[in-house]
Amino acid sequence: MADLRVCIASAGAISILLGACFRIVERHRRIYREPVVSVIIPAHNALPWIHQALESVLQQRGIDKSDIEVSIYNDLSSDATEAAIKDWIPKLRASGISVVTSGSSKD
Repeated sequence: MADLRVCIASAGAISILLGACFRIVERHRRIYREPVVSVIIPAHNALPWIHQALESVLQQRGIDKSDIEVSIYNDLSSDATEAAIKDWIPKLRASGISVVTSGSSKD
């Protein structure tokens, strides 16, 4: 891939970072015609904010959803984070967003 812009985000800063990433994508689109935005979300017992973070990604405007990739890394959560992530995967994919997950919950 010609150029990959990666944004690492937590729930509190995800909207601000995505806005900056989308501006980069527009520049990238004009230059390479292969725009990609990767949103990396580390999650450890993230149930209180994972819904807000993923909803923020889903609600972004000004970019094709197919230009977005979300990578969620669940680091042995002992709460219901993994179940919440699994619930979100079909919603994100249905909108055209690519989803990559890694990790699991603590059993």
